[in-house]
Amino acid sequence: MKKNNLKESTYILIHGHLGRGNVGDEAMLQVIVNLLKQRIPASEFFIVYGSDTAQHIKIEDEAYYIPRTFRHIISSLCASDFFVLAGGTHLTFFGKNKIGKWMGILRQSATVIAARLLGVKVLMLSVGLGPFDSFIARWMVRFTLSQVHFISVRDEASEKELPMLKYKGFYSRCSDAAFFLKHRTVQAKKEVKRLGISILPYFAMHMRNPDKDVFLVKAFSSVIRTWMEIFPEGEVFVFPICSQQGPYSDTIISERLAHVFTADKRVGKVTLKGDPDALINLMHSLSHFIGMRYHSILFACLSSLPTINIAYHQKNWLLSKELIMQNRSLISVNEVLSGDLERRIPSFCHNPSQFLAGKQSPDFTMDRILPESVIKKI
Repeated sequence: MKKNNLKESTYILIHGHLGRGNVGDEAMLQVIVNLLKQRIPASEFFIVYGSDTAQHIKIEDEAYYIPRTFRHIISSLCASDFFVLAGGTHLTFFGKNKIGKWMGILRQSATVIAARLLGVKVLMLSVGLGPFDSFIARWMVRFTLSQVHFISVRDEASEKELPMLKYKGFYSRCSDAAFFLKHRTVQAKKEVKRLGISILPYFAMHMRNPDKDVFLVKAFSSVIRTWMEIFPEGEVFVFPICSQQGPYSDTIISERLAHVFTADKRVGKVTLKGDPDALINLMHSLSHFIGMRYHSILFACLSSLPTINIAYHQKNWLLSKELIMQNRSLISVNEVLSGDLERRIPSFCHNPSQFLAGKQSPDFTMDRILPESVIKKI
């Protein structure tokens, strides 16, 4: 595909985690695509998607879905005016899973450099940066950002990374794009006590030690038993926020947890298939929520649920700060494994107001993700 200087439309290539079964990434992309339509009305999209179809993205006009291969991405860049890295923590480097982190940084760096060589403007919208525990990784991200025309960062820590990464371009501090998702009518909350759980394979993702995730399953099993002792007529729903295939999917560990209670009909697993509307509807049917995934915490708090935030990553801590979550609502992975989460369940059940977020609105407006003036400046 070649650029046509006489074309009437502006072509935008969007790269995120679309089509990989991650509800949070799907929600962010919906917001970012609709915002781009407002900023650049005569626009058409190439959207990079993964193994799943991108059926849940809500865009009015036609979009071209392309495979997540470097060949197809470069081909689409040749026909594009903008390259947008949309939402999420794409540039980070910590933990023991060095190969996976290196692959992510190299992939994003190569795509950004290719875009600039092809004369394409590069935007990074509502992203998180860091943390970095490698000088080389930090240097590579610094070079990558030097090629970016505009970046909006979704949290305080990412904003502090920008001067350390020597970024000198246009930038804006924003809130996570998923805050601004427009969704369909939700179900009314029911009287039954219903606990929702989001669990992820932390040790497989960050420590390259998947066998240790069995201890997370055991800890959550104890939590569920304590919950059911307090609410014998209650229910528990375990659901994967990220259902992509592979070792980093929530699906396998969610199934393991649900399997512990195979004989108990009060405990079940719900499949969301990457649909943000399905997650929001589910949240509004719950009475309490315990989660690890960032966007599961966000949507639980927006649904006014008593919530315990298992802060496995700095972004979870920063989200709790933005939503003014109380200290008793925050817990680390090590505290979960030591039994602290189970010990908090009686208070969580009997004093739910102590686990509510202090506010349910973002610190910044949606315009901060991509200010209208930026398009004119770049």
